[in-house]
Amino acid sequence: SASDNALLVISHPDDECLFFAPTILALLEKKAKILSASDNALLVISHPDDECLFFAPTILALLEKKVTVHVVCLSSGNYYGQGEKRILEFHSSCLKLGLQHSNVHCLTKFHDGPNRTWSSEEISEVLLEYLSKSKSKVLLTFDESGISGHPNHIAVNSAVKFMMKRTLSASFTPFVLETVPIVRKYLQIFDIIPTIIFLNQSQVVVLSSFADYFKAVSAMQCHRTQLVWFRWLIVAFSRNMLINTWSTVE
Repeated sequence: SASDNALLVISHPDDECLFFAPTILALLEKKAKILSASDNALLVISHPDDECLFFAPTILALLEKKVTVHVVCLSSGNYYGQGEKRILEFHSSCLKLGLQHSNVHCLTKFHDGPNRTWSSEEISEVLLEYLSKSKSKVLLTFDESGISGHPNHIAVNSAVKFMMKRTLSASFTPFVLETVPIVRKYLQIFDIIPTIIFLNQSQVVVLSSFADYFKAVSAMQCHRTQLVWFRWLIVAFSRNMLINTWSTVE
């Protein structure tokens, strides 16, 4: 159970990686507060397709544990004038992942783009609204580096911090998805080894099975407007398609 400790006995340095990594990560998952079935979870993303490219392992793990997951996408991804198509693709992708249609929301209030500035105050108002509507006690989003460094991703993290400062007694726990160094970002499943080495006690790791990975790939195929060659490389090699590392917001 999550309250128990476990002792792993090995014979050689490197055994923990070569033979026991999936078990270690599975045990870590059991302690994960974000995987508690008693709470609803709200995932906040910036663009349609973020749910597949970055958060699929966590979405699928939460759904498997019977957690009700709500997703709010703050923009329609209309940077190239494809917003209407991308909204439809987003909903199709979320259904593929197993999310309920009524729990998936794609907004058009914020206009996406690397040169667009999003107001922390306006985003925080949206977050508070959907936290209340969904009765979520856990909020999941990007960290301060935004995984890919996209300003729209970073803006959501800034809004969460802004909201935490203004809310003296927050009724929710915010978790942010860790941005790893570029040398680890495209190691896919092989990033298990550095993940274990650099993991600290305050972090939570979610590891997908290969079946879940292929489910995420299937969902990503709904985003037909986005399937240019370099995104296929991301799908094939990104560690975030299989591994999510979470930290709480201080």
